[in-house]
Amino acid sequence: MSALARRMAELVPPDVMVRILEDSLNKKEIVKLCNACGIAYKGVRTKSVPKEDLIDDLVDAFYEDEEAAQRIVEALSKADRTWIRKVQDSSPDQVEELLSQAPEGEVGKVLFALAVDGRPEVTDLLLDWEDSSAAEILERMAAFMGEREELERRVGSLEREVESLRRERDELKGQLEVLQRERKALKELLAQREREISSLRRANKELEAERDQLKERLEEGQDLRTLSSQMHQLVREQRKLCHDVERLLVSKEEDQGPGPFLEALGKAVGGLRDTLVNLSEAWSKHEESLWRGLEAVRHEVQGLTAEVRGLKSTERRGRSAGGPPRVGVFVDVQNMFYSARQLGGRLDFEKLLEVTVAGRRLVRAIAYVVTAPDVDQSKFVTMLRQKGYEVKIKELRKRIDGSAKGDWDMGMAIDIVRLSESLDVVVLVSGDGDFVDLVNLVKTKGPRVEVFSFDQNTSKDLIEVADAYYPIGEELLRPMGV
Repeated sequence: MSALARRMAELVPPDVMVRILEDSLNKKEIVKLCNACGIAYKGVRTKSVPKEDLIDDLVDAFYEDEEAAQRIVEALSKADRTWIRKVQDSSPDQVEELLSQAPEGEVGKVLFALAVDGRPEVTDLLLDWEDSSAAEILERMAAFMGEREELERRVGSLEREVESLRRERDELKGQLEVLQRERKALKELLAQREREISSLRRANKELEAERDQLKERLEEGQDLRTLSSQMHQLVREQRKLCHDVERLLVSKEEDQGPGPFLEALGKAVGGLRDTLVNLSEAWSKHEESLWRGLEAVRHEVQGLTAEVRGLKSTERRGRSAGGPPRVGVFVDVQNMFYSARQLGGRLDFEKLLEVTVAGRRLVRAIAYVVTAPDVDQSKFVTMLRQKGYEVKIKELRKRIDGSAKGDWDMGMAIDIVRLSESLDVVVLVSGDGDFVDLVNLVKTKGPRVEVFSFDQNTSKDLIEVADAYYPIGEELLRPMGV
C-alpha cells in the first residue's frame, strides 16, 4: 500500500470518499474499477447495479483491502491529474479559492487533489470542508425525510386505489362469470329452438302438401258443380219436350184421333219421362252425397289451414314443445325492500330466485331498482347482478312541491307484456294492486301468472287474479345489516 493511499485512508472520511468517487469517475469507469478490485454480485452483472451501490462497495473495499485501496488511488490519480497539477501550482489561499469556486460536479476532484498535495495548510482545507459537507448531508437527509414522508403518503393513497381496483376487478369477474353462464344457457336454448323450428318446418311442409291435395279435390268438386248444373238443364229440357209431345197428342186426338205413330211416340215419351224422373231422383241423391263429401273435405281443409297457421305462429314465437316450462321473474325491488324492512329484515334475493324458478328453465330475471341521488347503491346493484339478475335502474325524481316520485310500474308492465309471448310462466314479485289489470292481460296471452310477495303487504285483488299466490316467509329473510 502506497503512502498516498495510507494518508488518504487516515485523512479522508467515508462520506468525502463517496463524493470524490462520484465526481471523479463515470459509471463505466466505476464498473471497471469494481471488476479490478474483485467486487462481484452473484447472478447480476456489475454494470446492471446502480452507480451509488457500486461506490458504497468501493468505499468499503478502500478501507478494508490495501490492494483495492491502491487500485482506487491509481484510478483517481489518473482521472484527476488536471486538478492535482492546479492545486500543486497554487498557494494555500489560491487553493481555498479553487475549492470555493469549483463547479458542482468537480468538487470531489478538488478534494482528491487536496488529499494528494500533502501541505498542512491544504490538508486543513480538506478537514474544514468535511464539517461543511456533514452539515450539507444533514440538510439533504432532512429534505430526504420530508420527501420520504410525502412518498409514503402517496404510496398509501396508491395502495388504497389498488385495493379499490382489486375489488372492482373481483366484481367484474363475478359479473363475467354470470354473463358466461347466461351465454352458455342461451346457446343451449338457441340450439333447442333450432331443433324445434326444424321439426316444425318439416311438419309444416307435410301439412301444406296435404292441404294442396285437398285443394285439388275441391277443384274437382268445382267440375262436379258444373256437371250437376248441366244435368239439371238436361232434365228441364226433357221435361219440356215431354210436355210438348203430350200437347201434340191431345191436339191430334181432338182433330182426328191418334195415329199409330203418335201412339208409339206417346208411349216412348211416357217411358222417357219415367226414365228421366228416375234418373233425376237418382242423380239428386248422388249429388247430395257428393256435396256432403265435398263439405266434409272443405271442413278438413279449413282445419288443416288453421293447424298450419298455428305451427307458423309457434315457430315465430319460439314456444317450447315439451321440456321444462320457461320462466320469467320480474322483481319490484322497492316494494319488496320496504315490505321486508317492516318485518325487521332484508330479502335474500339469491334464495328468492331459487324458489321462484323451482327447477324450471329461467329465461329472464329482471330486478327493477329506484335509486336516490344521495345514496350509493352500487354494491347492492353489483350483488343483484352477481346473483343472476338483470338490473334496471331509475333515479328518484323530486317534484317542485318537495315530494318525490320513482316507480317502475309502467316499465315492468311493458317488459312483461313484451316477453310474455316467449314465456310459459310469468313470476311477479310484488304486492302492488296496480298490477291487477296487467295480470289479467298476460293471462289472455297464454302464460301462467304466479305472484310472490309478503302476505301482509299484498293486494287481495292481486291474489285473486293470479293463477297461483305464494307468500314469502321468514326463510327468505336475512337480519338487517347482514
